[in-house]
Amino acid sequence: MPSRRRSAKLSPGSSGVHPTTEQFLGAARMHLRGALAASKHNGGEPRVSSYLAHIAVECAIKYRILRNLGRTRTADVASLLGDRFRSIFSSRDGHDLTKLSQHASLQRLLDADNKANLLDSDDWKRMIHADRPYSLRYGTEAIATQTSNSEIVLVTSLLETLLRV
Repeated sequence: MPSRRRSAKLSPGSSGVHPTTEQFLGAARMHLRGALAASKHNGGEPRVSSYLAHIAVECAIKYRILRNLGRTRTADVASLLGDRFRSIFSSRDGHDLTKLSQHASLQRLLDADNKANLLDSDDWKRMIHADRPYSLRYGTEAIATQTSNSEIVLVTSLLETLLRV
């Protein structure tokens, strides 16, 4: 009988999965491309588009947190961040855009980039809702195509700032 291998844990910071800045950068860009593609597929898939946009900005913020700390891998910041590491990289809070944006000093970055009002937008307020991204993932939140497209525009602007080297 063949032996059963245990599946690897896939959350950042779990045993063996320690994303790098380059991986977060690539994931942010890939998810934004996916959001754009989903917004155009079969007349638009707004729930999928908004979900992917959420994940794109989440990855971009985590990229920025690592860059702000002068590190390239999540494994390199575990001891540096202590208890905050788990909340950023390996718990439900790791999807919480409000908490992540605070850790990354996002408002300060936007102020310096002449985009100070982005986090005051209705799109951002929807994106930081406590049920996100799960409400999109499981289909419990209805979202209009126009709203989803507006969120993608916001995320595109946020990524321009967050991913700047």
